[in-house]
Amino acid sequence: MIRLIPAAGIDIGSVSVKVALIVEGALPFIWLPIWWFLIRDHPREAKWISKEELDYLETTLAREAAQLEAPTQEPLWKSFFRPAIFVMVPIYFLQNCAAYGSNTFLSEALKGPGKNFTPLQTGLLYAVPYVVAAFCMVLNSRHSDKTQERRGHVAFVYAVSGICLILSVLASRYSFWLSFAFLCFAIMGPFAGLAPFWAVPAETLPRSSLGAVMGLVNAMGNIGGWAGNYAFGWLKQETGGTALPFSMLGACLLVAAALCFLLPRSTVRLSPARPTT
Repeated sequence: MIRLIPAAGIDIGSVSVKVALIVEGALPFIWLPIWWFLIRDHPREAKWISKEELDYLETTLAREAAQLEAPTQEPLWKSFFRPAIFVMVPIYFLQNCAAYGSNTFLSEALKGPGKNFTPLQTGLLYAVPYVVAAFCMVLNSRHSDKTQERRGHVAFVYAVSGICLILSVLASRYSFWLSFAFLCFAIMGPFAGLAPFWAVPAETLPRSSLGAVMGLVNAMGNIGGWAGNYAFGWLKQETGGTALPFSMLGACLLVAAALCFLLPRSTVRLSPARPTT
C-alpha cells in the first residue's frame, strides 16, 4: 500500500483551504467575459431574442413605468425618519439573527448521542434545509407577486420558520428524524421572506431616496448577523446545549413576523399584461 506523507512543515488542511479560496476567487473572472459579451442593459440591445419577445418586453416595461408615480423630491434626512424605517430595521435585524445563527450552528443539530453520521451524510443532511429554502423562496415570491401582497407573505414564512425551529428543539427529545423534519422548514423563513420584504420599501417609499433608505436598513439590520452568532454561542456555553439558543432564534422570527403587520401596505398595483398572439 502506498501511503502519501506530506512534506515536513506542510499542513494538508491549510493547503486545501487555500486552494478552495483561490478557486472561489477565480469564479468572478470566469464569469466576467460571459457578462461582458452576453448581458445587456435593455431588451432592445439583446441580439438573441425574437422580435415578438422584444416588442412584448419593451411594451410591458414602458407600461409599468407609466403606472408608477413620478418621483417626489424629499430631503434625505426626512426619509430616514419615516415610521416604516423604524419597523424595517428591527425586522431585518431579527431575521438576520435567525439566518446567520442557524447557518453557523446548524451542524450542532446534527451532532450528539446516536447521531453517528459520516462526513458525507452530515453534508447531505446539512444541504436538505437549504434545498427546501430554495423552493420556498421561489414559491413565496411568485405568490406574493401574483397577489401583489407583501406583509403577509413575509410574516407567514417567518412565523412558520419560528414555530418549526421551536418544535424541532422539542421533538429532538423523542426523535431525531422528526426534529430534522421540522428543521427543514425552520431554515427557509429568512430566505423566503427576502423578496417580498424588500418589495415593501420599493413600493411605498419615495424613489428619490429609496437606495439610501434600503442601504440604511441593510447596514443596520446586518448587525443581527453578528448578534445572532454571539447570542447563540453565549447561550450554548452558559446552558451546555443548543435547545435554548435555537429556541431563542425561533422567538426572534416570531417577533419579526408580528412586526411585519406594522409595515405599510403596498400602494403599487401593476396590472399584468399577457403577450398578444
